[in-house]
Amino acid sequence: MTRPRRGLLPRLLLPLALAASLMLPASGQIAERAWRGMVPREASYFRFEIDEDALRGAPDQSALNTPLDAASRLFVRDGHFYQVGADLAPGTADDRRVRLFGVNLTFGGNFPDAAGAVALARRLRKLGVNAVRLHHLDSLPSDEREAPLSILSSGPYPSFNPVAVARLRHLIDALASEGIYIDLNLHVGYRFRPAVDDLPALDDGMTMPPLDAPIHVYDERLIARQIGYARGLIDGLGLRRNPALALVEIDNESSLLNAWHNGHWSEAIPSAYAPELRRRWRGWLQQRYATLAAACDAWGGCDDGPDSAARLPEPGRARGQGAQRRLSDFLEFLAATDKAYFDRLRAAVHEAGDPLVPVTGTQMTFGGAMNFDAQASMDFIDEHIYVAHPNYPGGRGDAGRWRIPVLSASADEMNRLLALGQRRDRRRPFVVSEYNEPFPNPRGSEIIPIMSLLAAQQDWDGIFFFEYSDSATPPRAPARFNLAGDWGKYVLAGPSARLFRTFGLAPLPDRIDLPLAPADRLRIGLSERADALEHDLHERLGATPELAWRGRVAADLAPAAASVRLPAPGQGPYATPDGAVRFDPVAGRLLVDTPRLWGLFGTTASARLGTEAAWMQFDAGGQGSASVWLASLDGADLGRSRHMLLSMGTLTLGASPGAAAGTAASAAAGAAAGADPGRPARIVPYDGDLRWLTLASGVAGGDAPPRATEPPTWMARLPVTLGLGARPGVLRIYPLDGTGQRRSGPRLPEVSSGPSGWTIALQRDAATSSPWYEIEITPN
Repeated sequence: MTRPRRGLLPRLLLPLALAASLMLPASGQIAERAWRGMVPREASYFRFEIDEDALRGAPDQSALNTPLDAASRLFVRDGHFYQVGADLAPGTADDRRVRLFGVNLTFGGNFPDAAGAVALARRLRKLGVNAVRLHHLDSLPSDEREAPLSILSSGPYPSFNPVAVARLRHLIDALASEGIYIDLNLHVGYRFRPAVDDLPALDDGMTMPPLDAPIHVYDERLIARQIGYARGLIDGLGLRRNPALALVEIDNESSLLNAWHNGHWSEAIPSAYAPELRRRWRGWLQQRYATLAAACDAWGGCDDGPDSAARLPEPGRARGQGAQRRLSDFLEFLAATDKAYFDRLRAAVHEAGDPLVPVTGTQMTFGGAMNFDAQASMDFIDEHIYVAHPNYPGGRGDAGRWRIPVLSASADEMNRLLALGQRRDRRRPFVVSEYNEPFPNPRGSEIIPIMSLLAAQQDWDGIFFFEYSDSATPPRAPARFNLAGDWGKYVLAGPSARLFRTFGLAPLPDRIDLPLAPADRLRIGLSERADALEHDLHERLGATPELAWRGRVAADLAPAAASVRLPAPGQGPYATPDGAVRFDPVAGRLLVDTPRLWGLFGTTASARLGTEAAWMQFDAGGQGSASVWLASLDGADLGRSRHMLLSMGTLTLGASPGAAAGTAASAAAGAAAGADPGRPARIVPYDGDLRWLTLASGVAGGDAPPRATEPPTWMARLPVTLGLGARPGVLRIYPLDGTGQRRSGPRLPEVSSGPSGWTIALQRDAATSSPWYEIEITPN
């Protein structure tokens, strides 16, 4: 059978959240310095590939998980996620707090065959993953049986593809047996098809509405079908009272509030559907004011008489009498309509699945401050964030040219990550269900550790990397948003999971509650600023993102007072009160020093960085950034530990597509374009502009840069000296291979000892280079 066009995949992946406008470095010398600090001039690489199925030993985090059972059911208690415990009852003494360290699966990644499902679940367990977000289940309906990309068939919504249902059900069982929950996403990418779904036609001959047009939020026919979809999906996947079902998300990145603010309002009200929203608006006004005339009186008059009160306002065109009060009412109406939709779907999920399962509506960016009102009945708050998301100035899709801004989490974008807490409700769990610093950002390996650190010290409840794979066969070289194949990110996931899940970094002791009363939320909702929430909190309270270094930041939606006395964040460098985390915004460097975990993320330096127990000194002229974890494996503090794992995440590249293919023609084409199967793909400025980067084309005469690479894979070497404090014994350090085992052969890194401890020369040459080093100190 004909498979859905692959070109749809990247197009559907594009509407991902950018929580603020891109802040690019200035042109000229500043841009050149930023580029040189991000992209090594002449990086030296070593070949390295990870065999996820064979992985064992020190990098394997499988021990964090145990199979899910009835005692594992999740529920919300005291603003966090808990397991019900052995007594199977929530709210009792044996409840146990749980944090979710997750990844996304999308499209075909949700539907491996039986053997692939078991293998996938085991791979994810080794990474320390305990939750998988099942995303884009509904986006590409088809009748494909061999390799389904959607849970839906081509029939009227909701018609299920039986092969996809069976495969996903098997995957959920496999995940549960490995101690991994699921986050079930309902409406994500399905676009109603009037001709197929027996619905009124859209305007301008459109066959489907735009991806984020929220017609489905207010049209009764579509709401009823979504309730049917939710019930059918939960039943078909065997999720009724199933402890594997941890979370449910109703609607991805879409709401009426968002459509009002994002400039696409006309797409939300096509002519055949707008009457229903007008009917609801009229009813809302009559419920509030009794009559339309009374509404006009409250607004100070209606220019065209009482009946005109029921017209739908248009963004940016509110004029005449009572415009401000009228817009205030309309925004409250939109929030109420979003809320009614979320509430009905939540009730259906609880009835069909489990009354305990936590449910959320949509992400906070996609609706703004009044999303708190729309989601007043939801069980947790969700958000998305991306650092240096790809941009498509020449058109979107596989053939479109793309670029990435020269930005990084450890420098330019740190404040955007810190500001996430301003969208958190103190009373409910907070989850970031999508985050990434996508390939080929040279500093992309830093994002999982940095998010794990911030989430731990802010005491968030779940973080989900986007994504592990969008295919049933995961890639083996870096590609787009995937974690599989991007070994620079992969090697740092395990220690990050352990830190976050085991509370290896204590939450900041102080609470910083930002008063956000209903009147404040409405005022912010009326603003046309993209950063209206952050701007209001700063203007009204003096709140800045840097407050997150001082305490756990969240919104107080029912404050006793309109203002509070906030601690002064001070000037950088910043540090948490216990000194465990330090951030230098000028250098673009984050240092972590906990008893059993030491880390460095961001710009390197010629001076020693660290403490007596553990430090690093980087070679001059090497790669300008580092992402490093040093973890104790024996439970002792690093200053006394005799068994440690050093994980070094660096830029990972595969070969340009075609360069490593097996045919003579493709090899010749790759060579003609300057690609070499014996060398990694190249990162280049986009059209000569050093503020942007992209991949060099690997096809002869090609113009479009690829978004994926092919095996084999290389990692950039990071020549560095590691120092460890003195303790009795003999130190040996072993580079690990792609299965996590000590590499065979006589060559080991050079170790020197002295009164103050040991110094170890790492990644000086390819023969001793690895992203993993196992360290043992044995008795003399």
